[in-house]
Amino acid sequence: MKNWSLGKKIGAGFAIILILLTIVSYWATNGVGNIVKNADEVIDGNKLRGEMVQKEVDHLNWANKVNALLTDDKVSELNVETDPHKCAFGVWFYGEGRKQAEILLPILKPFFADIEKYHTNLHESAIKIGKTFKHADISLPMFLTEKELDHLNWKDKINTCFVENSEHLQVETDDHKCGLGKFIYGEEGTKIQKSDHGLSKLLDELKVPHEKLHKSASKIVNEWKQKHTGLSEALKNYLDQHKNWVIKLTRTIINKEKSIEVELDPTKCAFGKFLISKEAEEYSKKFNEFKAAIEACKKPHEELHNSAANMAKVLHDVSDETEANKAISKIYQEQSLPALQSVEEHFQKAIKAEELLVKAQATCKDILDKETIPALTETQKALKSLKTVAVENLNGMREANNIFSNETKPALEKVQSLLKKINETVKENVMTDEEMLLTASKTRMAVITFSIIAFIIAIFLAFFLTKGITKVLRNIIVSLSCGAEQVSSASEQVAMSSQNMAEGASEQASSLEEVSSSLEEMSSMTKQNAENAKQANISAIETRDAAANGATAMSRMSDAINQIKNSSDKTAKIIKTIDEIAFQTNLLALNAAVEAARAGEAGKGFAVVAEEVRNLAQRSAAAAKNTAELIEESQKNSENGVQVSNEVAAILDKIEIGVKKVTQIIEEVSVASNEQSQGIEQINTAISQMDKVTQSNAANAEESASASEELSGQAIELSEIVKVLRTIVEGLSNENTFSLNNPKEKSPKPEKVYPKYSHTSYHEASDKKNRPQQIKSSNLKKIKTVKPDEIIPLEEKDLN
Repeated sequence: MKNWSLGKKIGAGFAIILILLTIVSYWATNGVGNIVKNADEVIDGNKLRGEMVQKEVDHLNWANKVNALLTDDKVSELNVETDPHKCAFGVWFYGEGRKQAEILLPILKPFFADIEKYHTNLHESAIKIGKTFKHADISLPMFLTEKELDHLNWKDKINTCFVENSEHLQVETDDHKCGLGKFIYGEEGTKIQKSDHGLSKLLDELKVPHEKLHKSASKIVNEWKQKHTGLSEALKNYLDQHKNWVIKLTRTIINKEKSIEVELDPTKCAFGKFLISKEAEEYSKKFNEFKAAIEACKKPHEELHNSAANMAKVLHDVSDETEANKAISKIYQEQSLPALQSVEEHFQKAIKAEELLVKAQATCKDILDKETIPALTETQKALKSLKTVAVENLNGMREANNIFSNETKPALEKVQSLLKKINETVKENVMTDEEMLLTASKTRMAVITFSIIAFIIAIFLAFFLTKGITKVLRNIIVSLSCGAEQVSSASEQVAMSSQNMAEGASEQASSLEEVSSSLEEMSSMTKQNAENAKQANISAIETRDAAANGATAMSRMSDAINQIKNSSDKTAKIIKTIDEIAFQTNLLALNAAVEAARAGEAGKGFAVVAEEVRNLAQRSAAAAKNTAELIEESQKNSENGVQVSNEVAAILDKIEIGVKKVTQIIEEVSVASNEQSQGIEQINTAISQMDKVTQSNAANAEESASASEELSGQAIELSEIVKVLRTIVEGLSNENTFSLNNPKEKSPKPEKVYPKYSHTSYHEASDKKNRPQQIKSSNLKKIKTVKPDEIIPLEEKDLN
């Protein structure tokens, strides 16, 4: 046995172990077969019980979904399986599952026969619920009835406002903010539109008239104005009284009576008493137009009565009848008639304002009759239709609840009861897990006992085989260890060199990115500076031209202003002449009126003509006065024009200074461009330095390649040692000349071959990850031993 090869020794040992393993396997297989048989029975029983429990849970969940339809507002449709053959239990019951259960336990057949009828009734009740159920809101019919009443009350508020002539109409005009609008456009209305197509359609039909209804109310609210009953007639009466007062005063003047028989105190006439009354005060608080008209009327009203008082004073103080008549006529023309005209003008404003209020109420009444009431009728009709459908849906929901209580729940209870009985029967008649575990434990003890015996025998065989092989392999291990150390040393050198090369490449990439960014930024700045210089030059030229044009325009404007001033002076003299003519004409007209009054009936026509002439004279005087004011203003504007022209001249001087500053800016831009050029030259120098770093990285790559070549030589030497190991394993023969007693005799090593790198091939070598060239088989004959530090003589400075 000593002369046996390693293969024969190992083969004999494994043969004995396989025989023992076969015996153990047979025993274990037989025991496991019995366990599997029992396990199948247990698994089938547990599976059947699990399925029955699952079917019970499934039907509870099924019933909960049906119940959710009846109780949960968020559920709008029946989403359960209604076919008893297609639900999870139905598929199992009418498929292979039931057949296998009856084969396993034939005693279950009566239970399956009973459960079929109740299961079918359960699903049929769900079909009835699905057909009968309507999603309904219990409070919706009552809510819709309340909204009908709310809109009737809403319309009564509008009618009351008309009847009582209220100051303001306070009703909801936004169809989204009233109670019904909040329901339609709110969360509840949105939910109904999504869940019930019929109610959704009716809600859409309700929106149109409801919107019209509130829009018409909005029109009424916007148009509504509180009128003041009797105010317009009272103002007209007061105006007529004052006209009669003036007529009476005119007769007194014409008849040359010695006394003035009219009311002289402005606070004692009917209108004067009205002005200080509480009624006028109340009107003024609520009616701004009336207040403005009355306040404006007070002064001319006092002037009207004061003119009569002045006439009475003239009659009392002046004894000459002719002089007295002239003075009275002048007061009448210059004070009484203008005051009466002003009073009438303000009275008419107040009357027109009141008539507008009356017209506004009439418009509101027209809107109420033609828009609001028809829209309310349509809204009430749509609400009734909606309420009818809501009541029908509520009845359907109640009927579905009755079906669930009287049919679904009893059938579900029967199905649940039978499923529990099936589960208990399976538990009583199928092998349990405990019994199966007891049988498996017995088989396990027998297999463990025989396995321990076989294990002890295998240990003895392994000990003797290992002792014979260990001595031979020890020498091989020593040789392999030496080679491994050399390979490890060379690998460290390669790793160090590769790290240096990686750091250089990282620095190079970072520098290139910074250089690229700087070049782009400087290029952009250079272009921008050139463009700014160009634009600044154009702006300077335009500014210079504008200053020259401004100076020329200022000269023309100064001449024009002087001409306007001369024309204004001439026009002022003409207007003064027109004013004197108008004054003379007014005096002649007044004298003509007095003479006509003396002539009596024969002079009435002439009096009318004299009055018209006087009116024309007064209008001419007023026009001349206005024209004089305009000319005076024009003269002031001319003086302002001269001042403005001086200011513009000063601004033009500032513009010239600005042109000089622009020129200076252009020079600064040129200096900045030169500095940018110097920065670009510095960048070019940086690029040259980075090129040197690249060459250094190439040298590191060459050193890495040399180290890799040495590793290749060590690998070949280890291959020779493996051949010796194979000879030992297969048996000794005369063909092998290698001696284990002299492991230092080593086969020749391959000659070092290094790859050639240059600047042009550097990037190509980097793409190939700096791997050395493949060694040709012809070079393996010239291999010699070289230490790693002789190939890559790294110093401290190289690592830095």
